[in-house]
Amino acid sequence: MDYRSTLNLPKTDFPMRANLPQREPEFLKKWEGLDLYHAIREQRKDKTAFVLHDGPPYANGEIHMGTALNKILKDLVNKSKLLLGMNTHYRPGWDCHGLPIENAVVQQLTEEERDSLPAGEIRRRCRNYALKFVDKHRKSFKRLGVIGDWERPYLTLKPEFEGEEMRQFARLVRKGYVYQGLKPVHWCPVFKTALAEAELEYEDHVSPAIFVRFPFTPESTAKLTGKCPALSGKPVNAVIWTTTPWTLPANRAVCLHPNFIYTFIDAGDESILIAKDLAASFTEKTGLAANASHGDFTGRELEQLGLAMTPPFSETPVPIICGTHVTLEQGTGAVHTAPGHGHEDYLVSLEYKLEVFSPVDDAGCYTAQSPILQGVFVEKANQPILEMLKEKGLLIHHENYKHSYPYCWRSKRPIIFRATRQWFVSLEEDNLRQRLLDAIDSKVQWVPAWGRSRIRGMVENRQEWCISRQRSWGVPIPALYIGDSDQAILDPEFIEEAAAIIQTEGTDFWFKAIAESEQLNRIKRLSALLPEGKTVNDVRLETDILDVWFDSGVTHHSVMAQEEGVFPVDLYLEGSDQHRGWFQSSLVTSVGAGHEPPYKTVLTHGFTVDETGKKLSKSLGNYVVLDDLLKETGADIIRLWVASEDFRGDVSFSKNILARTTESYRRIRNTARFILGNLHGYSHEHAVTEEDRRGLDRWILNRWRETKRRILSAYEMYDFHRIVYDVNNFCSVDLSALYLDIIKDRLYVSGKDSLERRSAQTTLAEIIIDLTLCLAPILSFTSDEIWDELRTMGLVTESCVFLRLTEQNGKKPDSALLEEWERVFQLRAEAIKVIELARKKEIIGHSLDCRVVFETSDNTWKTVIERAAAAPLGDDLASILIVSQAGFGDANGMDVVETSVELPLRIGVAKAAGEKCPRCWHYDEAVKDPESDVCPRCGDVMQTISA
Repeated sequence: MDYRSTLNLPKTDFPMRANLPQREPEFLKKWEGLDLYHAIREQRKDKTAFVLHDGPPYANGEIHMGTALNKILKDLVNKSKLLLGMNTHYRPGWDCHGLPIENAVVQQLTEEERDSLPAGEIRRRCRNYALKFVDKHRKSFKRLGVIGDWERPYLTLKPEFEGEEMRQFARLVRKGYVYQGLKPVHWCPVFKTALAEAELEYEDHVSPAIFVRFPFTPESTAKLTGKCPALSGKPVNAVIWTTTPWTLPANRAVCLHPNFIYTFIDAGDESILIAKDLAASFTEKTGLAANASHGDFTGRELEQLGLAMTPPFSETPVPIICGTHVTLEQGTGAVHTAPGHGHEDYLVSLEYKLEVFSPVDDAGCYTAQSPILQGVFVEKANQPILEMLKEKGLLIHHENYKHSYPYCWRSKRPIIFRATRQWFVSLEEDNLRQRLLDAIDSKVQWVPAWGRSRIRGMVENRQEWCISRQRSWGVPIPALYIGDSDQAILDPEFIEEAAAIIQTEGTDFWFKAIAESEQLNRIKRLSALLPEGKTVNDVRLETDILDVWFDSGVTHHSVMAQEEGVFPVDLYLEGSDQHRGWFQSSLVTSVGAGHEPPYKTVLTHGFTVDETGKKLSKSLGNYVVLDDLLKETGADIIRLWVASEDFRGDVSFSKNILARTTESYRRIRNTARFILGNLHGYSHEHAVTEEDRRGLDRWILNRWRETKRRILSAYEMYDFHRIVYDVNNFCSVDLSALYLDIIKDRLYVSGKDSLERRSAQTTLAEIIIDLTLCLAPILSFTSDEIWDELRTMGLVTESCVFLRLTEQNGKKPDSALLEEWERVFQLRAEAIKVIELARKKEIIGHSLDCRVVFETSDNTWKTVIERAAAAPLGDDLASILIVSQAGFGDANGMDVVETSVELPLRIGVAKAAGEKCPRCWHYDEAVKDPESDVCPRCGDVMQTISA
């Protein structure tokens, strides 16, 4: 007889092969049909709100793995809050202005168009370009399974946003934070614009490091000789060390530390001024002989002598000054000072009223103010400068010096420090910096905790924020000039009136007004600002635009407070580079405007790197196009990869890592498939109360409760990688390797409606529903696929897994029950070792071929064994061991006998007694003819079937 047809074998339409690239788009259509985001919001309108504010990516270029990491993490957070019973609000956004977009558009122009196209046309093309990529990005983000208000994104190019941004700017102007100044900034000569700190990347760079003589003037030499007669009869020189020879034409002083001790070393034909602590390293590096040293002076004492030197490229003497930024790390302790080309040089120049001189144009070439190098690009000037210094006898030593140096994040070229007239937000006005630090320390939770010290260090050392950019595509700085004056007028009322127009017409209004000044007559405030006798035709408008970090930095107000009515939001989540970018610009604009910090918590993730820790890039050959990867693996594999990694550090990605992730996914999917298959024919009408279930079922249910509590706790802490570990461990160990393996006999062999089978099914149903809900934030598509299967079976009613409200305060795990079963599983673990020995000796084949005897003199363990052996079917020791017979007894004479190292036991394994039942494969002495006879248990089931 074919007994297979009498078994309750698994049956399910849930496929083993996921086929994610083809199946996932079907679920996207389903979610769109449900209007899922708004359906969730409506369902949970009375629940506690959770708002994650989306940091806007640039609407430019293809999204990469780093962007995918960020968007998936945000989705994991939002969906985990759904699981935790909250009402999540997520409105995506895009940064639509700035250099990356304008540069991409300009690169598409012909040379003739670049010279002739008006700013308005370039801006129109930039707008279209940005909107094209907004749509492209949106499709990719939705394809990743990210749920949000996708049809209502915030875009920084929208007129209503631009107008509100300008009003926020007016608030900072009114409070006195905004000013215009001539000072050195990070300058990109490729794109001819100032850069913010957040737009820099630091790379290894090789510079020419040189020691240069600055001869003291005859008058200063006389003063020094008067103080130190040993200096008479020889030239006296100060020596500086610099890695930027190209800045020497802009020298305006030599700076010493006020408290360092300086001495004059006798170098044969000359005397050289140097910091005493650096004299030995200087002579060793340069090869100059130091015959003796004369005099000890502090830097302040030398400054007070009123000494001057002749710089290499000017006949005008420059003074010795003092500054505490001078160090003894390397060099000579005497610093070449060019206020137009260095921040510290600029700060010390303010104290000494030195000229901020920068003879370099927007393209990084010398101007006519430096005639000997006019038209030469600064990087190419280093070699000619070295040659000129040699000819003048001023170059002492030259070597290549490798160090970290800032590069433009777009051009990938070194920046220069160049003094230009720019707009700044002062962090020193009205004690703003200290208020920012207080907010960082006491009003924001930083995850991980080191985020606090990172942003604190950046704010603590910052004097201002350069907010002007020399571009056409952006929100203009609403300043005006009268006639030929270079003194800008920045008036809050004028700005607010301009903002009202921009809010409906966009910033094109301002750029029209640059060309057609009569447009300004629409701003009534202008008449009050015009001096007597001046008209609108005498007005020039500022052509600089606001830094895009200002655009995104005010979204907490322009979008979240004004449009969404939420302030502050619960969470900002971005990469660690945003401590100097969006996190900081948002904080400055919010606190500067008189508000609290715009966020309650800031969560930081690392960067995507390959297995060796290298940045993913096309040039290294480790770059992966996200859209191609989606076609290959589907989104859930990528989502599982993101969740599996500890994102607080750099996140490793490679095809090998993805292959391991795929294996992890298969284990989870196959576990779900097994459970679904064994729920065939089950409904809630068949449910068995927990107290009436088999002990093993209650054990796995309590193991799941333990796991679920850890999962929910990990979701609260954003520890997604711990969730993946717990789920994998539960599926692989607790379920597949233990519980599911044991209950197959009950599920397949026992009567369809038997208590032991329905007990197992009830437990499986509870676990798969709960497990699916817990997995949904990570495996969104697969979880909804499982949910659809459960809905078809009538086990759930919601049309989507994300529309289920999850029970938050379920039963606590029964620790006593878990401890009791732990002892049974200890017995199982020891027995399996001996069963395996019997299999290797070919005494048995399958474990059902054997009987197991436990021998012990320990009364505690004897009680455990006897109780387990006498337990009902499914809980009995033979079922737990998956053998035909098991119990307490004498192990002597068994085929294989081993003494346990772990427990006070001897364990014997022998061939099972009786014949093999052809239906259940258990050995039973009641089976007389294995061809036709079945065991009593199977006989009872067969009678039920025939009836």
